Amino acid sequence: MKTESVLVSRLALQSSHIWRLRWLSVVLALLILGLPAQAKDFQKELVPPVTEPISLNKSGEILNVNIRVIEPDAYYFRLRFYFREKDRADRARVRELTGGQEVDMSGKALNSGMPTPLLLQISCMDGTVVDQKEVDPLLTSWGTNNFDKVIGFTRLLPGTYGVRLVLQRAAPAFDGTPVAFVMASPPKTSFKPQQSDRRTACPR
Repeated sequence: MKTESVLVSRLALQSSHIWRLRWLSVVLALLILGLPAQAKDFQKELVPPVTEPISLNKSGEILNVNIRVIEPDAYYFRLRFYFREKDRADRARVRELTGGQEVDMSGKALNSGMPTPLLLQISCMDGTVVDQKEVDPLLTSWGTNNFDKVIGFTRLLPGTYGVRLVLQRAAPAFDGTPVAFVMASPPKTSFKPQQSDRRTACPR
């Protein structure tokens, strides 16, 4: 009887361990399945000035980040196209792709280069859209190793904003050319928070 009792106890203990392992396996599986959703919900939070690499090879959403604005200001958004510094041939190649600044009497670009039509959407964390711009930006400025196309600017008060950029037409010609999304405030601006459009202030 004693031997049988010990055997029963061992079997009960083994059964308990098996059920515990099964339970842990189920919990682990649920956690693993939940990770992609959590990763999807999590967005990188950046603080201006922002320079974020993007790709223009395929149409669709090319950027989706959270940006925490600390200083109230008129922030500009632009595309930046890089070329190799002091390389005239590479500079000329990128310049041909980005086009020129000249426009005709109607405001249409004389040389728009490779089109990069964009939809820029700025929203609060509750999903409220505070600004939206749909534009095919033109070349506006350049530096020692880049050309810039300004998408537009928006006055923003302190808070966290979701910034989404959608490329409406693929531009594979830029493959091999580093491109970045830039958000920053222009130098020497005098922006007063009370002059801001209230739509750009998200609820706290």
